[in-house]
Amino acid sequence: MNMNLKYIRHDPSTKKSTIRKVICGISNHSATTKTENAFFSGNVSAKTVRNGFQVMYSDLIALKSSDHAADFTDIFAVRVPLDVRKSLVHWNGNPLTIPHGFGIKIATDETVNVEGSYEANYRYQDLIINVSDPEAIDDDLAAMVIQQKKQNCAESFHVGPDMRAQLRDLCNSENDDQLINLKLENCVLELVVSALSGTGPKIETQEIRISERDRRAVKLVFEKLLAEPEANHSLRDLSQAAGVSVTNLKTKFRLIYGKSVINTLREIRLNLAKEAIENNYWSVSQAAYNLGYRHQSSFSKAFHRQYGIWPAQVIRKPY
Repeated sequence: MNMNLKYIRHDPSTKKSTIRKVICGISNHSATTKTENAFFSGNVSAKTVRNGFQVMYSDLIALKSSDHAADFTDIFAVRVPLDVRKSLVHWNGNPLTIPHGFGIKIATDETVNVEGSYEANYRYQDLIINVSDPEAIDDDLAAMVIQQKKQNCAESFHVGPDMRAQLRDLCNSENDDQLINLKLENCVLELVVSALSGTGPKIETQEIRISERDRRAVKLVFEKLLAEPEANHSLRDLSQAAGVSVTNLKTKFRLIYGKSVINTLREIRLNLAKEAIENNYWSVSQAAYNLGYRHQSSFSKAFHRQYGIWPAQVIRKPY
């Protein structure tokens, strides 16, 4: 199984949790511990509770609005949001809403892209169970996991408030004794069985209609990004200016322009910087400052991720 998520460190040989303070930027499978690039602040822990089951618990506060994607290959995973809001994820570009009080099961033997959207100043608590090795778990469960991966599906299942409260207590416990591990193992098995049983409505990727009003609202936001790339835009302010909800803006914007609002703004800013540096209107340090980067190195890394070259390499030398 290939998760491509590098902000969690796990040592399967010891089967112990590795817990560390997370103040990092996560973008397309990479992470940094430099605070000027920080997207989240909080804690992430990962452990193996029994052969075949890996558990990750995250309790994070989004420091800025952002979207983060990862490719998953040949995976059966269960995600349980432990906060009080419904969650929105994208499965190969299709928006999937996880209602409050439900978890989601993702099962595929192919490669899929999963993307999550995060709003600044919100707290996100999630438990993710990954069946990394179906052959290491009980035979009956393994057969069900293998069968469901062939269906390439995403389905919801109900998670009661008592279960969510117990998971929060267990994951936040400072004790790592045998009793805590046994309780967590029992919860994990119960959640996996519930996910396999499909006790919730199937999450369909239905065709989403885009009205003329939606198109006008999304166009207004796009033009605002083009006209004011240096402004401190937020999804909430942009949605209010367009007269639509944040969720509607994110979904319809992606469908019309093929990428998220945040990624579009980032590309607009970097395109502006590239043109200004190429024509000697801005130095590299001026570009970083004008685009709101606290450090030139952060801007240079973002530029390199976008274009595959460093900003200094596009400077035209005078004849």
